Amino acid sequence: APLWGRGVTAGRLHAAAAVHVAAVRASQRRGKGGGLAGEDIETSDALGAPPRSMAVAVACCLLFAAWSLAVQREVWNASALWKRLGQPWRRVEGREAPEFLGMPESVVDSGDPHEGLSVWDGTVAVFSCIVGTGLLAMPYAFSLAGMLASLLLLCFAGCCLYTGHLLAWSMQALGSYSLGSLVEEAFGGKARRAANIFIVVELWGYLLSSLVCGSLNVAQLGDGLDSHTAVGLCVCLVYAMTFLPSRLMTRVNVLANIALVACCAMFLVTGLCLPGAPPREDIRALRPHGLAPAAGILAFSPAGHSFYPALMGRMKEPAAFPTCLRRAYAAACVLYLAVAVPGYLLFGNAVRPSAVMNIGADLSLAPLPDLGWMNPLAAFGMCIKMLAMATLVLSSLTSTIEHALSRGVLGGGQGAGLRNAVTLGLLSVSTVVAVHFANGMAALLNLLGSVFCMNIAFVIPVLCFWRLAPEPLTCARRLSFVALIVTGLTFALLGFLSAV
Repeated sequence: APLWGRGVTAGRLHAAAAVHVAAVRASQRRGKGGGLAGEDIETSDALGAPPRSMAVAVACCLLFAAWSLAVQREVWNASALWKRLGQPWRRVEGREAPEFLGMPESVVDSGDPHEGLSVWDGTVAVFSCIVGTGLLAMPYAFSLAGMLASLLLLCFAGCCLYTGHLLAWSMQALGSYSLGSLVEEAFGGKARRAANIFIVVELWGYLLSSLVCGSLNVAQLGDGLDSHTAVGLCVCLVYAMTFLPSRLMTRVNVLANIALVACCAMFLVTGLCLPGAPPREDIRALRPHGLAPAAGILAFSPAGHSFYPALMGRMKEPAAFPTCLRRAYAAACVLYLAVAVPGYLLFGNAVRPSAVMNIGADLSLAPLPDLGWMNPLAAFGMCIKMLAMATLVLSSLTSTIEHALSRGVLGGGQGAGLRNAVTLGLLSVSTVVAVHFANGMAALLNLLGSVFCMNIAFVIPVLCFWRLAPEPLTCARRLSFVALIVTGLTFALLGFLSAV
């Protein structure tokens, strides 16, 4: 059974399906495959690319890093000058902003009051976190479980929204927008270190997945471009995007979401252009045997809790973050259903684990006439989405590692130099891993996504809120909390057993 059918892939960790899709497209361009349904595909041929291309990619990364360091040094000097001229710290409840927010000084105290995220910026960022390539798997989840999957989807999205509120309320009450600090306040220093490890591992998995998927689509668009060079190009672009102002990055995320919606629109247009409808027996209200794998896909897709502390810390008004959550989840649920329900009705059981594979093809996955232009356009749209997603992940991951290092190793010292060093280190390690271990990465990402994502989304927020609640919880609320914890642990265990 495909990885998707075992319910072990997280909503944003779709490296397996993305590798398959990009490989099919690449084989079509090289004349190897006979169509979208070709299964005899080798994705390892690109890993045997000449060392010269790898050297070019590394050289481009080093040159760009040197240039960006010079540019950023000027930015730091300007920021230091602004502070010397008397720009005060932004204080909340008497604490200095970087310590209070658990965020690096370069992010929080930039001297520009417009750098903080507005409610609109926060909503777009949360929407970008929970609407990724997992949206393209929703029709497949419906084909596994039937139309009842719509109720499961709304249930899981509601649970993720509720635990997101618990996380936001707990951090707001504590006065620290760091998940590690929240866990430490609730369960002690050892628990904080374990929580930081959970977050770092999960976010790094997201980063690797985004880089691999983005590079595969870049390689498809560029004639003769090998995977090494494509990875290097993606890394350079992601690093460049980390220097974009918050408002400009919001526009990039909006563009990325539009590109993803465009891919979904092409999927639905393809369904409307099919020469025939799927068999009537394909459309079922309930498929009991497919509930478990479908629930695995649906549960992971709306879980983006690893990003929320960093996003909340960058808000102009952190107390407004729950509003961002509600708006983003409402829009995401509408989009989930708008793609999944018509997609299932149009394609039936012929829908693929990633809906991109159905774009421009009929129910037997043979190319449709006059729709061949859709595949390159979908690849371009996925490039935009993956690069924007990688930038968002990198920002959250860098902030988490920087805050952990400043507290544990550097004794509270934070600054732009540490942030830049962490960023370059992460991208360097991720580049090597993405280049040399792309083929074996899918199983690892599935394992990380199932175990770490579900604990961070369902277990940690509930336990922290329960422990730090100022008043005793009612019996009904305790039962709901126990149900959420059991749900998270169950899916984590099922994902671990399926992956190993």
